[in-house]
Amino acid sequence: MLRAFPPRVLLLLFISMALFPAAAAAQPGSLPPIQAVYGFDREFPPFSYEIDGKPAGFEVELLNAALEGRNVQLKMVPMDWQRVQLDLSGGSIQITSGMARTPQRELLFDFSQLPTAPLKVRLYTRNENRVGNVIQLRGKAVSVQEGSLYERILQDFGGLNIKGYKSEHEALRALANGQVDAFGGADKTAAYYVQKLGLANVTPVGTPLEVTRIYYAISKETPELKKRLDQGLWELMENGGYVDLFRKWFVRDLTQEQIDRMVQSASSSLVNAYAPYSQDPQGAAVLGASGTIYTGVNVENRQPALTGSALRVAIYNAIANGETVLRGVVMMDAKGNIITPAGDDLQVLYEFGQEVLIVTRPAPDRMRIASILEMMPYPYGSTPPPLPLDE
Repeated sequence: MLRAFPPRVLLLLFISMALFPAAAAAQPGSLPPIQAVYGFDREFPPFSYEIDGKPAGFEVELLNAALEGRNVQLKMVPMDWQRVQLDLSGGSIQITSGMARTPQRELLFDFSQLPTAPLKVRLYTRNENRVGNVIQLRGKAVSVQEGSLYERILQDFGGLNIKGYKSEHEALRALANGQVDAFGGADKTAAYYVQKLGLANVTPVGTPLEVTRIYYAISKETPELKKRLDQGLWELMENGGYVDLFRKWFVRDLTQEQIDRMVQSASSSLVNAYAPYSQDPQGAAVLGASGTIYTGVNVENRQPALTGSALRVAIYNAIANGETVLRGVVMMDAKGNIITPAGDDLQVLYEFGQEVLIVTRPAPDRMRIASILEMMPYPYGSTPPPLPLDE
């Protein structure tokens, strides 16, 4: 049996609907349905690829999470990258991923407000042949995927004896097998293949040749799709969903042996701290991608702005030795406490990889391994602007 609302309740309902019409319109069920085709690069792991004919990858999962509950019906179609760009221009697909923004592309496509991930194009060598700087690889044989963006970047760098291979994993195997002196490619894709193929002796060298960010690209004919995607990505950044996916796909857990080595190294370095003003000596240890650990201590100055923290000194020590991909850090004081890095230290650390893990000890009996994105989701100057309110 239906019951009538009392007049006072009805009045309150009418007032709330008049004052907050957007709230009622924002209910997922009230959004008109959108049908869209997502064409993705089938050979761009770990961002997008196929497993047994099914879509997989970080950007695939991120897109599904961002559009969940927003009444968007996606058809996912794996393609060659050249075909993706042509079909997005022609309108037969409405969205793709893994695209760097350029002035030319912005004339053709809309882009998500937030990038999906940073991307660095790097050179890699075998550990036994490591060099301190990429310039030292000029004149050497370097493998790369034929026809890729990375081949063009290597050509622009100049002085390299470039050897083209049909696929990125073949180019990496050529390095691991000693057929070439180095390999050039995207950092996260290279890391994926290094782990998948078990190429433990291959690590990045020196300064990246190019640093960029990649985005979702959306057809200019579907502004509502872009709007819902932007809202979803923003919510994932705020509720931690983005960090969870990033860690799942890109961050390699530290082993207990690696953690123990870093703690021991940070503790041993304390004897060299220069802390006459605070009387608070601190030591730090940084684990590089090659497995080498670099240490540092705080170096104080009468002018506080000139003081170097233990973590920054350790990071600079790694960089000075050509190790610009860092995996883990530990800071300690003279009492044996594990210290959480300060904001300035995190900003310096952020520059060398969002994959870095930080060993913390929030309680005497509890050790926690936190990703830098958990501790600093937005570095200085990169907090995205708020989205416009719904009309």
